[in-house]
Amino acid sequence: MDSGLPRETVLLPLSERLATAFQDAGCTLELAIVELAIAPASIRAFNVTCRHKKSRNLKPGGYELRCTKNSVVLDYADTEGLRNGVATMRQLLREYGKRIPCLTITDHPAFQYRGLMLDV
Repeated sequence: MDSGLPRETVLLPLSERLATAFQDAGCTLELAIVELAIAPASIRAFNVTCRHKKSRNLKPGGYELRCTKNSVVLDYADTEGLRNGVATMRQLLREYGKRIPCLTITDHPAFQYRGLMLDV
C-alpha cells in the first residue's frame, strides 16, 4: 500500500480488514512497504499490491482488481476506490477462500451519491 496514505484513518484500518479476511481464508498476510524492484524473492512468491493510479480509465471511486495465479493487484483512483477494491477483495476471499479465480474486475460508482432522502 502507498505509505503516503493517512495512517490512522486509511492505511491501518484497511490493512487490518485485509489481514482478517486473509486469516479467515486460512492465509497469513504480512504488511510490508517495499520497492517491488528490490523485493526479496520470498515476498514475490505471492503478493497483494495496492497502487494509486492516475488514469483516465479509473473514475472517482473506481478501481481495477486483477487476480492471477501468483498475485493480486489493486489499482485505485482515490481513497474511496481503495476502500471499494478492498471490500471486493474481502468478498472474493469469503466466497472462494484460498482459491480465488484468475479474474479482472474494473468498477466505479455509477452515482456520486448512493442515497438521498428528500423530505417534501
